[in-house]
Amino acid sequence: MRQAVAHDHTYALSPPSSTSSFLCSVQARDEPALALSEAVHTSSVASFGIEAFMDDDSAIHFYTSFPTYAHFIICYNFLGDAVHHIIYPGSSVDLSSKTRMKSQPWVNFLYYKFKEIPIYPTQAQVQSLIPEQFKSHYSSTRIIIDTTEVFIQRPSNPHAQQLTFSSYKNHNTAKALAGITPSGAFSFISPLYGGSISDRELFLNSGLLEILEEGDAVMADKGFNIADVLEKELIETRRIASLRIHIERAFSRVKAFKMLNNIPNNMAGLASELFFVCAILTNFQPPLCTKNSQ
Repeated sequence: MRQAVAHDHTYALSPPSSTSSFLCSVQARDEPALALSEAVHTSSVASFGIEAFMDDDSAIHFYTSFPTYAHFIICYNFLGDAVHHIIYPGSSVDLSSKTRMKSQPWVNFLYYKFKEIPIYPTQAQVQSLIPEQFKSHYSSTRIIIDTTEVFIQRPSNPHAQQLTFSSYKNHNTAKALAGITPSGAFSFISPLYGGSISDRELFLNSGLLEILEEGDAVMADKGFNIADVLEKELIETRRIASLRIHIERAFSRVKAFKMLNNIPNNMAGLASELFFVCAILTNFQPPLCTKNSQ
C-alpha cells in the first residue's frame, strides 16, 4: 500500500491544464520578438585552470558548486571523453574538423549525461541511509516531494502569459515537482510546466506515480490532494514539518545557481534541462540529513 504523508500548506491552484512542451513554444513564439543580436565571442580567453584551486575547497565550491576537487574529478570523469570535443567560446577544438561534436549548449550535454544516472534508489538503499529522525515514525519513507517555481520572463503571447502566470508568486513562472530521499538527495525531478498548474495535476503528469512501489511512504504537502491516488489517509502536518523542511533546503541549493534567476524567453526551451542539471549537481554536495541526525 502506498502511503501519503501530508503537510497543511495549501497553495495549490486549479487553473487550466498545461504541458511541459508548452515552455518550448514560448521560446519559439518569442524568438522573432526578441531580435537580439548575439555578439560572437572572439576575444582570447585567459588561462583559467581548475588545477589552480585543487587544494582550495572554498574556491572549488565557489566556481563549480562541488564541495572538493575530488568531487569535481568524479563528475568530470563520468562525463567521458566527449568533454574534449565540445565547441564553446575559447575552446581549442579545431572548428574545421568534421569529426568533432557540433557546437551546442553545455547544458544539453550535461542533461543527457546525467539522465543516464539512475537517481531513484531502491527501498533497500533508502533504508540503509535513513536518518535516525525518520526511523521512529516514518521509517517507510521512500521519497519526500514538493513543487517549486522559478521565475521566467513574461511571454509576449497572451495565452502563454496565462499558462505561466502563478497566482502564488504573482509572476510568470515555470514549475517543477521534485522528490528527495530522507537524507536529502534528489531522487526524482519532473520536467517544468507552466506556473498555473496545480500541485495535484503536476503530480499526476510527472510520472512519479508509475515508479512508486508497494510499501512506499510518500511525504507530501497537503496541497497536493493526492490521498485518493495513493489510497492512503493523509497524516497531520504538525507532526512532520521538521522533516519536510529538508526539501525546502534542497530547493534552496538548486536556486543558488544564478542561471535559474528569471529565465529569459530565448532559453525557455531549455528550462527543464537547466533545472534538472542544477538539481543533479547538488547531489554532489554533502547530505542534508546524515544517518545519525536526530
